[in-house]
Amino acid sequence: MPLTNKIVCSQCGQEDLLPFSSVPELMRKDFLCLSCKETKKAKKPKNPLIGRKIADIRPMTQNEMNAEGWGQNPRSAVVIVLDDGTKLYPSMDYEGNGPGRLFGHGKEGRFYFFNGQIHEEGL
Repeated sequence: MPLTNKIVCSQCGQEDLLPFSSVPELMRKDFLCLSCKETKKAKKPKNPLIGRKIADIRPMTQNEMNAEGWGQNPRSAVVIVLDDGTKLYPSMDYEGNGPGRLFGHGKEGRFYFFNGQIHEEGL
């Protein structure tokens, strides 16, 4: 079989030409063209929260409330601190107009956070 510099994308079937110096690339059965490589990257964004562990759950400090512009708000929010220092906290809306509440469902029923403490309902 003669060596050719034509290769076919294993995903879309598009033919591509590679320089003969790319012999290892020409021998691959799972070759992806640039378009499919970019699409594959776009489909799998890396989520920085995956694999993180919760290090602490606590009430939001006054300094944190002030930094969000929530300093005069009588409500507090819960802060979930991850092992890499990332801090997660709920907002009352997508604009960040004030602290919100975090709710969830566990094996034992529904729960919510208030001032950094878990309160359970429906047990």
